[in-house]
Amino acid sequence: MIAYFIKAIILAVAFTLAEQALLPKIGLGFLLESGATPSTVYLPCGYGLVIMIVTYTYFWVLLVGMGIGKARQEYSELAEKDGEKQVEERYKLPNLYAQGTSKHARAFNCVQRSHQQLLETLPGYFCTVLLSGLEFPVATFVLASMWLYSRMLWVKSYAKSKGDPAKRYDHPFSRFFWQAKLTLFMTSWFVAIELLTGRKIFWDSVLGSSK
Repeated sequence: MIAYFIKAIILAVAFTLAEQALLPKIGLGFLLESGATPSTVYLPCGYGLVIMIVTYTYFWVLLVGMGIGKARQEYSELAEKDGEKQVEERYKLPNLYAQGTSKHARAFNCVQRSHQQLLETLPGYFCTVLLSGLEFPVATFVLASMWLYSRMLWVKSYAKSKGDPAKRYDHPFSRFFWQAKLTLFMTSWFVAIELLTGRKIFWDSVLGSSK
């Protein structure tokens, strides 16, 4: 766990510093400037990217949830075909997970768990993305996109694991969402520190007049 925190700090420093140093040099500095309309005067223009990734993530989570009903129907039919008893009582709603340890019950429960665990961690993801993006919109957008891609791989692997939860990490990038989550936590703290100190300390003192 300590190693994850150390990596998160390193990534947070690297992404936020790169955003502040590189965007003005490649003609994208406007993304860090406040908007012109009354509703965006206190937000950087790049915050639009944050809103886009958050709403897209929410839409994707809805699609994942819709797939649970399809999986419940599929595996209950397979269980009934294989002669399992009390299929209706064990697989159907209001049961969150299928009861029993048959291969079909375990397979469905992996699909269900992929969605449930996603929902359990989603509030923290949304919170850190929306807060971190107040000061570092582009770095936040990139980290959130990497989190989302990693999560998609994780959910897909978990749903196709056929009852073997260890397969949820089959893809080499499927673990990265944990690292991205911690990094967004760190960048959110960067924003909190700047609010408490009342000045931009990440990264004006380092970049000086180069911006």
